[in-house]
Amino acid sequence: MKSYASVLLLFGAMSCQFGEYDAPVILEKPDFQVEFFRADQSLFADDTLGLLGREPFSSNIDFTQVYVEKIMRFAPLESPMLNDQAALYTEDPIWKGVQHELDSIFSNLTEEEKLLESSLKQIAEKLPFVTVPRKVFFYNSGFNVAVYPEKEFLGIGLEWFMGNASEYVSMLPPSNYPMYKKKKMKRDNLVSDALRGFLLSSLYSPIVEENALSTMIFYGKCLFVLEQCSDLSEQEILNYTKEELNWASENENNTWKRLVAEEWLFSKDQKLMSQLTNNGPFTPGFPQDSPARLGWYTGYQMVKDFADAHQDENLKFIVDAPAEKVLKFYKP
Repeated sequence: MKSYASVLLLFGAMSCQFGEYDAPVILEKPDFQVEFFRADQSLFADDTLGLLGREPFSSNIDFTQVYVEKIMRFAPLESPMLNDQAALYTEDPIWKGVQHELDSIFSNLTEEEKLLESSLKQIAEKLPFVTVPRKVFFYNSGFNVAVYPEKEFLGIGLEWFMGNASEYVSMLPPSNYPMYKKKKMKRDNLVSDALRGFLLSSLYSPIVEENALSTMIFYGKCLFVLEQCSDLSEQEILNYTKEELNWASENENNTWKRLVAEEWLFSKDQKLMSQLTNNGPFTPGFPQDSPARLGWYTGYQMVKDFADAHQDENLKFIVDAPAEKVLKFYKP
């Protein structure tokens, strides 16, 4: 276990100031367009074709199988019970009501589609080793899965972004959907949540779980890539309110001191790693007015400082940097 003093020595000499990093474009003008599909509206279509007879389900079997079997947990694609199960769902008054509200709230998704496509193209330009999905499916999952990232497609459950004023969101049981979670279920978070989910899946490797430091820096790298490949604000990238971001910024030094003093950085305790990075009303081990996921915030600041010190390197260099190397450049 590394001591407080030895950790401080890792970066104590790093007092010089660096410029702000700007990731270079590696792949000029990637040759693809992103296709968008309203699978939710197709599911609730009033016709006799059956689920597999409708677009986009009929011509996108990879997505359809995931949606049917993993997201909705209906019968397998080849089952004769599939259409009956889908009909039971779409004829249920509650889920019909949810879809009616989705049709109203998301009658136009042009702005979200524009932001998603722009960001996915920037990821392809600046991190060409990442396989970027060419298709985005908006679906209604009955509050099962908010974001489902795959190499071929990105799935987004629209009902997760209806807004906490929705009567259907308010009906969700607090045991599984506490208030802190409901407050985040708003349209403004759709693009950032979807892109973040895609990056967390795409950049993951087993080394992430080596210790708390590796875990925090992994999240920090994903957030940093999102910053470099989108027009999202820091608040949107972190999924923080203005007040939460202010608290994290004003208490960054105190957060760091506690992480070091408690010798949490090199801990392999899975529970601790979850406490630092999971959603919640606050971050366990810190004041109750703190925001959740302070491990995200700290890892993000570490990666930003590391990138600022390596202006001439591409984004892959930043993503591939070992956690302890990143730590040496952190200036809380």
